[in-house]
Amino acid sequence: TAKYVENQKIRAGGSVMIGGEALNADIYADDAVYVQGKPGSIIGGSVAAKNLVRAVQIGNEASVPTHIHVAYDMKTVDRLREVGHELERLHADEKRIKDAMVFLYKLEMNGKLPADKKEALDQFKVFIKDMPNLIGELKQEQEQLRAKLQLMTEARIVVEGKAYAGSVLHFGGIYKE
Repeated sequence: TAKYVENQKIRAGGSVMIGGEALNADIYADDAVYVQGKPGSIIGGSVAAKNLVRAVQIGNEASVPTHIHVAYDMKTVDRLREVGHELERLHADEKRIKDAMVFLYKLEMNGKLPADKKEALDQFKVFIKDMPNLIGELKQEQEQLRAKLQLMTEARIVVEGKAYAGSVLHFGGIYKE
């Protein structure tokens, strides 16, 4: 709970309550964010919550960019991003490893493959064999995370007064400017 927040980063496991104004703040709550009282404004920055963001006013007449997110679970979104990066890395590694294996196979066929390179080739073979399982598990997790985000259908943004131009309201993966 705070009366006034400016240029702050706030993370809460429950709800955040601001009694006056949030200016250019980065606020995330696992449940809800309430900005009420006078003037009850969110101006600039980004406010995100899983279930509810309630304010009297979002943005201002100067059209300061103000982002409001609901149906947003920071941990799930972060993990979804990590899984995506891991999938990209695996695909890039697969290509590099296959190229290295071609080189090592050529050495092996010519009888010039050193023992340490033979060990590397054997490890590459195991990695390539396990690759489809790794990718499959990550894709399954990715789908589960996306489904979890889609389940947040009760989330809402309540603006008791005005939402000005420059305000972007995000509902899960959908947004309205």
